[in-house]
Amino acid sequence: MKNKLRTVLSILVVMAFIFAILSGCGTAKTNETQGTTAPAATEATTAAPADDGKVKLPLTDKPVTFKVFYPINRIEADMTKNELWKKLSKDTGINFEWENPIGGAGATEAYNLMLASGNLPDLVVHSGALSYKGGYSQAIDDKIYIDLKGLVQKNAPLYWKALSSNQAVLRDALTDKGELPGLWNIAQLENDKYQQLMGIMLRGDWLEELKLPVPQTIDEWYITLKTFKEKKNCDFPLLIGPVNGMEAVGMFTSAFGITTPPVSQNAIHQMFYPDAQGKMHYGGIEQGYQEYLQVMSKWYKEGLFDRDFTTRGMRDLPGRAQVFGAGKAGAVAVYPEWTGMFFGSTQDKNMKMVAAPYPAKVAGEKQKIFISRSKYLDQPSCITTACKQPELLVSFFNYLCTEEGINMMNYGMEGDDFTMVDGQPKFTDKIMKNALGVAGAAENFAGSIRPIHTGALPNYMIQANPPANLEAKKIFADSSDPFFCAFQLTGEEGAKLSQIMNDIVTYTAEETVKAYMNADVAEKWMDVQAKQIKSMNIDEAIAIVQGAYDRYLARK
Repeated sequence: MKNKLRTVLSILVVMAFIFAILSGCGTAKTNETQGTTAPAATEATTAAPADDGKVKLPLTDKPVTFKVFYPINRIEADMTKNELWKKLSKDTGINFEWENPIGGAGATEAYNLMLASGNLPDLVVHSGALSYKGGYSQAIDDKIYIDLKGLVQKNAPLYWKALSSNQAVLRDALTDKGELPGLWNIAQLENDKYQQLMGIMLRGDWLEELKLPVPQTIDEWYITLKTFKEKKNCDFPLLIGPVNGMEAVGMFTSAFGITTPPVSQNAIHQMFYPDAQGKMHYGGIEQGYQEYLQVMSKWYKEGLFDRDFTTRGMRDLPGRAQVFGAGKAGAVAVYPEWTGMFFGSTQDKNMKMVAAPYPAKVAGEKQKIFISRSKYLDQPSCITTACKQPELLVSFFNYLCTEEGINMMNYGMEGDDFTMVDGQPKFTDKIMKNALGVAGAAENFAGSIRPIHTGALPNYMIQANPPANLEAKKIFADSSDPFFCAFQLTGEEGAKLSQIMNDIVTYTAEETVKAYMNADVAEKWMDVQAKQIKSMNIDEAIAIVQGAYDRYLARK
């Protein structure tokens, strides 16, 4: 068991370091489309932005083709078959030659091979976990990507307005040097509220049968899980993966003041978090972590969480859905959008899933969660140094920021994918009744390049989510206090941090598992494990992350 466990943990640590090294970073129209300001570019020249609030199509008088590297999640999202983007090409005069590796390890391998070959496309879409070693600023220094700030200000005023109207958005978009490495998807949030959080959902039908309230506090969670174990005879009431599922673990560690766990599959710098005064911490040496481990050790002894937590992947959705659907678990960490797979895996027609607030020590307390990414931005489209007409490509993204462009990128083709009802786009049955669900269907018809992303606004949310999912999103959002921060490490900092943290993460992971399984280890964590971690240069690691965080706060 010990050798097997060490092997599993070694794999997890390697994954964490890979992420750390890589992270950092219709009829054709010839008339006019409403906007604020816009360029009218041609293949040979780029005209100054118009000041009449319109974008003229086509954008070029001669057809131009750009090569795009764009990982996708499923084969159905193959962009070469995308009818909407064919329409965009016809309307704008700009064609796209797509390379669509399937996401995950395959996409990363294809990306690295592309960089090694030196045969760069014109555009790289950083979807999924795709990232450049040393971060986006390093990619610009290495002359792989170009700094788009000046080009966007001149040739994409609609996009620049969306980017610069909120200082927090602009800060996240730029590098520490003030560069704009890509054209990000900019999320539009209702009342500036982020609702794309993971949370824990329980068997609602079990709660009703056993006359249990939805648990709020750690003590109530213990009672609920204990009752599920005894009355429903489930194998492991709580299915979260305490070591390799950072999002899920953070829901419980946050109740003890540890806003991001000290062991995860995510990038190393995401294992650190700032306090209210901006001072960085590593949870493995904090008193709250010992308190968390003491609770988990008690729960493990009583069989209240997954015995296979060292091997069951957080995102092994089919496997986790089957366990939950078979009644072997009563609570599971999920995004609300995932619940369809869980319902599809069960024969129990009475199964219900209800969301619980983030666990707290005291009922009603909002739990602080540190999320090391931007609240507003994701998936930048980066123009490479191989692109001969970057100003034209930038002007294309500007067109996507017109009212027509926004609707197409978020709702598809009018008359086919959506119709306008009372001034709002409404999906047709083609999308609403699609077997992939609204989100899956939307990715197929438009891809995921959405410079102005309206998926978090009510009109889209209500159509894309059943009422139960909307309620779950609200519960997760109302019970948490997420703090977002998209700080970046330099290549040198990343290498040094990896060197220091290699042994620390391995040690912390192994000792954490021991603490789950042995109450004596949990009881002595601050006296033994925390002191050992401190002797392994954790202070130097914290200082590196602190410097990167301070630079982020100083961005203008």
